[in-house]
Amino acid sequence: MPAPQEIFSKSEPPLTSGSCLLKIPQAAKIVQKALLFFEGKRYYLSAWCIMPNHIHLILAPIGEHRLSEILHSLKSYTSNQINKALGRKGPLWERESFDHLIRSTDPYEKFISYIELNPVEAGLCQKPEDWAYSSCGAGFQPAPDLEFIEPSKMPFVPLQDRGELPHLYKEGGTYFITFRLADAVVYRKKS
Repeated sequence: MPAPQEIFSKSEPPLTSGSCLLKIPQAAKIVQKALLFFEGKRYYLSAWCIMPNHIHLILAPIGEHRLSEILHSLKSYTSNQINKALGRKGPLWERESFDHLIRSTDPYEKFISYIELNPVEAGLCQKPEDWAYSSCGAGFQPAPDLEFIEPSKMPFVPLQDRGELPHLYKEGGTYFITFRLADAVVYRKKS
C-alpha cells in the first residue's frame, strides 16, 4: 500500500487542506499511541480515525474523569510531542472540539461506521482495515462496558468560565468527538 501522503496528494480538489500534519506517519503514530495510553484507565474507546487534518473518536469517560479534562490532556500532550518531533512551534489543535452525546445503540453504530469509512471515503485507502491510524487498522477491540445515558439523568458539572451555559457541562455517557488541526480547512463535496 502506498504511504498515506502519496494517496492523499492525488485527491483533486482536496477535501481537506492546511498543513495536514497528521498525514506524516510519525505524527499520526504519536496521536494513536496517546489515544491508547489511557484506554481502560480514564476512558473507554470504541473507535477512532486519525485523518490528515482531523480526528474522529468515540470515547466514554470512566469514573470521575471528565471529558473536557481528557481532551485537554490528549491535545496538550500530542501537541507538545508532535511539535518536538517535527521541529515546529505554536498551536497544533483548534481550541474547541465537537462532541455529541450518544443516547442509544442506533446512532452509536452509525458513528462507528462513519469513523471506519472516513479514510475510504477520502480516498486514503480501499478498505477500513487498510488505514493504520484507526481502530479498524490497528485491530482494536472495544470494551463491552459502554453505557448510553439520557441527558436528563446526567448531573451538571459546575461552571468553569464566565458566560458559559450550564447545559453544556453535563458529563458521563459515550461521545462522538471530532477535533481538527488549528489550520484545518474542510471542503464539502458538491452533490
